[in-house]
Amino acid sequence: IKFVMIKRLPFSTGYRYYLVIVLEGIAPNKKINEVSGNVGIDIGTSTVAVCSEDKCILKELAPKSNKYLSKLNQVMIKLENSRRLNNPENFNENGTVKKGKLSWKKSKNYKKLMWKLKTLHRKRSAYVKCEHEKLANEIINLGNYINVERMSFNGLQRKGKLEKKENGTYKKRKRFGKSLLSKSPALLISIIDRKLGYLGNKINKVDTNTFKASQYNHIKDTYEKKTLSVRMTTIGEKVVQRDLYSAFLLMNSKENLKETDRAKCLDTFGDFIINESKCINEIKKLNIKRPHSFGF
Repeated sequence: IKFVMIKRLPFSTGYRYYLVIVLEGIAPNKKINEVSGNVGIDIGTSTVAVCSEDKCILKELAPKSNKYLSKLNQVMIKLENSRRLNNPENFNENGTVKKGKLSWKKSKNYKKLMWKLKTLHRKRSAYVKCEHEKLANEIINLGNYINVERMSFNGLQRKGKLEKKENGTYKKRKRFGKSLLSKSPALLISIIDRKLGYLGNKINKVDTNTFKASQYNHIKDTYEKKTLSVRMTTIGEKVVQRDLYSAFLLMNSKENLKETDRAKCLDTFGDFIINESKCINEIKKLNIKRPHSFGF
């Protein structure tokens, strides 16, 4: 034993402490079935589309995480109500908090709610990580050469500029902060990269400035801008799901990771159509609520 770390986790009754023991030596490599092949991942803020030579996957990231968010919102509303009831002197007539140094009274119920809030955050985080670990294993079993778009998730969290509409009202500044908190897409990419490291590989991030997977049409060999609301796209004579098609283009990326290989796309497009329709039919058979971004 080299040293021991103390880990603290919140529960409804208080903190529990765990010992993390670090041993000397090299950790054994985790056994992962290495499958050779190209895989493309089109990662969104709340969904992921995956395409390999043999299979297509279209899933919502951590589908039950929204339930945790609704519970968290309920607890936070109760906390705010309790805080206002016990500290009326700290608020102005319009409901805003007074400026300056303030003392806050915390009731027993308020403290219980705080522990409940911390516990829900811990459970949500553990659930999302567990779901991403399972999904990462499923993706790696499709192939070991994985391509994904380089994305700035921090940029998607930032609020937009304050702009006024013609009618005098202001445009919404909100972007994707809530879905990124709930789904943690960046965590999935980091887990896949870590697991590929066990095999001596790493995830490949394509250049979005030149690749433009959401705009390219390999049949026409042209780029067509589409609005975010358009979820199905026509390629040749076939109507395909937009995210799955982007994953297909990423799968057939050239080695320079700057553009897709049109010759490969033409050779493998027939197999992709079969896999894509099979994937969509399987989702429809489940008869469950699907995100609007699926487009069907």
